[in-house]
Amino acid sequence: MSDMINQNYLLNDQYKDASNFSLRLHALRRMGAMQRSWYRWIFDHIELASDGAVLELGCGPGFLWLENIERVPSTWRVTLSDFSSGMLQDARTNLGEKAQDFTFEVIDAQAIPYPDAYFDVIIANAMLYHVPDLARALAEVSRVLKPGGRFYATSIGDTAVLSLSQLMHQIIPDSWLSSSLGFSIENGKEQIARWFSRVELDRVEKHMTVGDRETLMELARSGLSKEDQQDPAKLLPVEEAIDQLLARQGKIHFNMDFGLFSAR
Repeated sequence: MSDMINQNYLLNDQYKDASNFSLRLHALRRMGAMQRSWYRWIFDHIELASDGAVLELGCGPGFLWLENIERVPSTWRVTLSDFSSGMLQDARTNLGEKAQDFTFEVIDAQAIPYPDAYFDVIIANAMLYHVPDLARALAEVSRVLKPGGRFYATSIGDTAVLSLSQLMHQIIPDSWLSSSLGFSIENGKEQIARWFSRVELDRVEKHMTVGDRETLMELARSGLSKEDQQDPAKLLPVEEAIDQLLARQGKIHFNMDFGLFSAR
């Protein structure tokens, strides 16, 4: 089983808390992944009346809401969920006093503990490719959405996944990143369309460049366990691989595709 969908590995290592996720996000931003906030761009797509129930699956550190907090109507009933309690704790901390306006709940997307037709909007941001039984999760999303409800899911493109995976495997040969995803821009629409009559894709392509040691180290550390990040013996070969890579190639260029599916 790929570590990308290995729930034990993800829960106890990569997403035990938000530290690795935050490292990776910071590195991607430094590489030029988005000219503006990724989270502002996602929020621009959300359509919901002033009164409604919202569920985010895999909310992570809560950045979607933190970066759009002034845009969230007080009448929305927002549940932030993640399969990692550590992630949820970090989301509460990040939202500070505003955390009281949200409900936090540990939820597995494959078994959403809510009755049929409960939510007006469900969001799954960059997380469906970690779900082992994706068909079951999408069926659950469809079940708990109200008639006419909206589902928003984001992912990245196959070319970007392959480029990132190849880069990481040059630095860490046994990197956890896969070279392909079970849910990507290219294959996501077909999977969502089994449960939704209308699926649209908004896609953004960015050219990314990385040529500095610090950014590559940040990206590499995000793929290591906390124990390995603190172990000089584990970090030394990573540092040497990065130095060799930069000496050989200089700046590294590749394209990054992002996409947001809007489904009804």
